[in-house]
Amino acid sequence: MTIAAFLAALAIAFSFGIGMVAGRYGPKVVNRFLERGSYSKAELEEFVVGSAASAHGYAIPVLFPGDFFFMFCLGGFFACASMAAAELIGWTPPAACRLALGPALYVAADIIEDLLLMRMLRSPQAVTASAVGLAQNVTKVKFVTCGYALLQTIAILGVALAGH
Repeated sequence: MTIAAFLAALAIAFSFGIGMVAGRYGPKVVNRFLERGSYSKAELEEFVVGSAASAHGYAIPVLFPGDFFFMFCLGGFFACASMAAAELIGWTPPAACRLALGPALYVAADIIEDLLLMRMLRSPQAVTASAVGLAQNVTKVKFVTCGYALLQTIAILGVALAGH
């Protein structure tokens, strides 16, 4: 459980740190508009061409290394806390390890999203309707898998706490 607490603290720290770093690149980057809201191909093209320095800053250092470290800490927390709680309620270690799947899927979706966004943020030619659509679909998968990992963690921790 100590590792889970450490990863949770790191995820919180990275969340604040990313926000401070993003502030250097303007309000769209602070709001992380590509990761949190809907946007059109035209809006992304306009941002990449008209605010090239902000677009590059969004890609590096906000998405990488910032979001990269954040996603691993958050996903690691979900996995470690879920597995530790499962073992507390009597699950065998192999069974508890299965609870790492949801968090791993979240991290995988977030990595794919970041790579797609970084490519478009660094190259206006990469901003196509299909690339935007794919990135937006991966963002939806990221939200679903993150939500699943969060609910799983809350549920298994709740069961463990109720048993003590």
